[in-house]
Parts: sequence; structure tokens; C-alpha cells
Amino acid sequence: MTLVLALASEHQLHMTCDFKLTDARTGKPLTYNAHKLISVRSSTLQAIVGFTGIATFGREPVGVWIARKVAELPDKADLDALIAALRQASSQLEKLPRSIWKFRHLTFVVGAIQGSQAVVALLSNFQDLSGLFLDDSSAPESDLRLSVMRPSKPSLIVAGEVRSIRKDERKSIERSLRANIDQEVIRERLAALNRKAAQRTNTVSQGCHSGSIIATGSGASQAFLVEQTGDFIPPDIQEMFNRVGLKLNRGKLPDGSPAPIVVRGATSYSYSPSPSYFREQFKLRPNDSELWNNFGAYEDHQGRTESARTAFQKALELKPDNFIAARNLGSLVWRVDGNREEARRLFDIALTDPEDSWRRTTLAYFAEAVLHFEGDVQAAHETYKSAVEGEFVAWIAAKYAWFLLQYKPALIEEARNLIDESLKQDPHLAWALLGKAQCLWHLDRDPDAAFRMLLDYLPRFEKDITFLASTLHMSLVSQHLAAAEELLAQLTRSKDAAEDIKISFKGILDLCQGKSLDVAAASFIASEAETDLINLAAVRWSQGRDAEGREALDNIRGEHLTAGAYAELVITKDLVEGTSFDAITSTLQELISSRRIAVFDPTLFRGLANHADVDPEIKLKLSTLLRVINEAQV
Repeated sequence: MTLVLALASEHQLHMTCDFKLTDARTGKPLTYNAHKLISVRSSTLQAIVGFTGIATFGREPVGVWIARKVAELPDKADLDALIAALRQASSQLEKLPRSIWKFRHLTFVVGAIQGSQAVVALLSNFQDLSGLFLDDSSAPESDLRLSVMRPSKPSLIVAGEVRSIRKDERKSIERSLRANIDQEVIRERLAALNRKAAQRTNTVSQGCHSGSIIATGSGASQAFLVEQTGDFIPPDIQEMFNRVGLKLNRGKLPDGSPAPIVVRGATSYSYSPSPSYFREQFKLRPNDSELWNNFGAYEDHQGRTESARTAFQKALELKPDNFIAARNLGSLVWRVDGNREEARRLFDIALTDPEDSWRRTTLAYFAEAVLHFEGDVQAAHETYKSAVEGEFVAWIAAKYAWFLLQYKPALIEEARNLIDESLKQDPHLAWALLGKAQCLWHLDRDPDAAFRMLLDYLPRFEKDITFLASTLHMSLVSQHLAAAEELLAQLTRSKDAAEDIKISFKGILDLCQGKSLDVAAASFIASEAETDLINLAAVRWSQGRDAEGREALDNIRGEHLTAGAYAELVITKDLVEGTSFDAITSTLQELISSRRIAVFDPTLFRGLANHADVDPEIKLKLSTLLRVINEAQV
């Protein structure tokens, strides 16, 4: 029958599973190493699933089946969704030949954290939390019964070989949890209890796999291998490796034979920021500086800057050397208050972080602040260069590459190399993928490939507004207007996207779809972005309203413009001022040949050139300009 031990209290849960399972054809224990403990990691669910009973559904090991079902859960799945997925095992049990139904015992033991409360659920066809409801002579049904408990004090739940654990051993392990012993020690004691059970019955293995989840969000798993040999990669870990495209290379033993791959343990952290999440966490750890910093970051993201400021200050009050809180508060006071001196003082605190990779990460954030709050491209460049010095860190390199693509197009080959190296280290790093798309457009002159690549990856980054906006931008550049309309609708629904971004894209899409020029202009007027003042000036020029175009351009300071936006500003100014067409094309060719821009975004001018309401003479001028752009870029 094999064994699962689940030790739970109000705010934590530990589970141990041995490695034996039942052969459904004979009812005898199988000796191969079965994976029976599966960790569930998502943004909204922290859980462990153990099971006891039959080994396979058809040819698929039950542990692999569980890992597959867990991987199929949506990102926001809850405990009910997990249990519903496990209930599908009933149909698998029903498919087993009638001749072996008497051996089709199956119990899923599910441990989860809901809010800050530990929950234990048994889904079984022969036992519940009260004990066995099926005698040894009866064949279990295919339907699985659910029983649930929310412990308020330490409790040991035993599934499978319930008689292999003695009453005094049960009380002893419960006392260990009551004594608030470290979770690693708890797992070791559960493993020791498993070994005692193995000495009493041949259906329990000496070795076992143990896992823990804590209401504060931390989790860990640990293998206690005894008689087990060969590879040991839990199905959930293998599923994660497959998802990220990671393949482990075997080492060699002293005799030259391939060494087994053994995952000795794993750690995880569950973080699902929401008002309810922080409410529960503050009950557990009101004086945790890291929690206050995380709360501040969440509040800042929600636009509640004063609440964020208070949270960051509280984090620093509790731990003056909380370097990340200092960095976050520095960014806030620079952005909101314009207090450059206080911001630099806080960044100086963050830059004393003794951990080199974190210190360099802070330098990258500082470079971004200098760029966006002061418009100092050169200072940002020097800071980024300092940030990338040392051991390669993919995120820092990808951020620097993105900066080079936007502001230093002459260094585009360096940017591509950084992006390629970042993707080797992390194939699904968002900033690196965005940079790769830019290289496909800027270097390979293939915006269609860039758009399709971003669209393929978008489901993975559905909450990343920068990724969504970049995909929308490339849909417009590559003239996929139906996709652009769908992506704009998605962006518009998002509460995290800034209003001026939504308005700006709406104006460009309206223009490309041939809607009224005044409708497009209204969007550009409503936006506060300088790039939309350029768009507005170009639209007014195409309508013959040059004075309004000049007025829009007069309000542009140009400090924060990317290289591409600066080129659009230069050309639009020349058009509005009536500069000769030869001089405009000469300026554009010089911008491209000198590599002050890598590529000119044709979307705005192409939209005007194709618009029914634009004067034919102006359309001809724009079409010629677009042809010159294409020839210069080739």
C-alpha cells in the first residue's frame, strides 16, 4: 500500500512519500523508484501533492500524470482547481481491467496554504481523514471521496500503510512541530519515521522524498535516498526543465561510465501580491523589512505612491541596510518629488550592498533613473557600462543592450552580442527577447519576423505591459492591423498600462486604419508624451495646418527621446518648416549612414501616405520619403 506522511499545523505543512507503489496487476509492491511527491508552484497556489496506491495509469506513472495535470493548470489556479484536476484520476481508474479492480487503491494527499492557513485534503477511494472506510476484502470504487481539514494545532496525517506508524511516534513528531523546530530538521525526522515504517512492512521503502511549504511563502523539497539508484529527477522538476528548455549534461564516474543525475533538493518562494496576501502576511511577520519593501513595490505599482513611500520608509526603519528598499525609495523620491539629492543619498546606501550582482543591479536601476528623470544619456551610458563589468548577469546585460538599441544605435552589434549571451543564460528573459526582436528589425530588416516572435512569446508574459506594448508596436510596424486591434484592446483592458500609452497607440492605429485625421489628432492631443506631439505635428502638417504643427513642436524639450524618436522629430520639423525636400532626404540619409539611428520607424509617415484625406501632393512627398528611407537602410 506504501506510505505518505503529512505533518501540518496552522501555518505550515511538511510531507514525506516513500518510493514504493502497488503493481495493479498483482497487488504486490513494485521495487522501482516511483516519484510520489509533486510540488505545485504558481502565482496563486502553494501546494504539495503526495499519493499512495497504484503505480501507473496505463503506461504512464501516476507521478508523471500528476505533474502533467499540474503543468496544465492556469497560472491563477487555486486549490479547488488542483483538486478538480486530480479528480480526473477517476476516469483513469475506470479504464483499468475489471480483473484487477481489487488492487486499484489510490489516495492523493494534498497540502496547501490558503491565505496563511494550512489545508490538508485527502482524495481517496479507500480512506479519509478519519481512517479506512474500505475493508481489506472489498474492491475500491473509481470515484474518489474528498475530506478536508484546516489544522489549528500540529497533526500527523498518514495515508497508505496507516498501521505502520505507532501512536507514540505520532505524538513525538507532532511535538517536534509544536516546538517550532527548523523545517529541515522536521523533514529529517519525517524521513527517520519513514525508515521505521519500512522496517515493519515490505510495502514501504527506506528512502523517501520530503517537502515543506510555509505560510510566509517559502518552500523546499529534499531527497533521502537509501536503496534508490540511478537518476533522481522529480517529475515537477523535469516539467520545469522542459518548459525552460534546460537539458542537464551527465558527468562521468571514476570508471568512465555516465554518472546519474540526482536532484538532491529544491527551494521555492511563493509570492502573489494582493491586498489579501499582504494582510495575511503582516499577521505572521509584522516586523519583516523585506515584506514591507515588497508591499511598497506593490503599492507603487498600483499608483499609490504615498502608501509606497511609507512602506519603504518602514522597511528601512526596521533594517537600515535593506539595500533594495533604499533603491526603491530613491527611485520614488526622484520620480515623484524631483528630489535628486535625497534620491542619490538613498542610491548611495543601496550601492554599499556587499553582494556584487545586487550592487550592479542597483547601478542598472540608477542608470535608468538618470536617463528618465534627468535625460542624461551619456551619464546613463557610463553607469550601464559600470553595471555590466564583472561576472555576466543576464538581466543587467539585457537592460544595457536595450539602452544601446534605443539610444546608441552605432553600438547595435555590441547590443546583439549581449542579447545572444543573455538568452544562452536565460532563454526566456523578457528584456533579452525584446532586444532580439529589435535586432531582427534594426539589423535584419525583418519586422515581420520580430512581430511573430514577440507574438509567440506573449502568452508567457501576459502581465508584462512593456512586452505587450512592444508586440503591439511591432504589429503596426509590420502592418498586421487586425492583430494590432486585438492587442490594443488587450492593452486598453489592462489596469497596469499608463493612459498615455493606450491613447498614443489608439491614435496611430486610427491613422493606419484610415479613420479621420482629426480623430487621430485628438488622441495625440490627449497624450502627454513628447512622441505624440511629434505625431500631432506631422498630422497637422499633412492637413495644411502648419501653425498648429509648429505649436506642438515648440512644446518638445527632447531630453528623453530615443534615437529613433529624435530622427522623427528632426524630419517632422523640417517638413513643418517647409525645408526643401532634397535637404530633408539628405538629412535622413546622413542620420542613417552615420548610424545615429539604426532604422527609421515608417509607421506614422506610411499611415499618412496611405490616408484618403491627405492631399495627393503631400502623399507623393511622403511616399518618396519612405522610398528614400528604404534605400538608405538597405
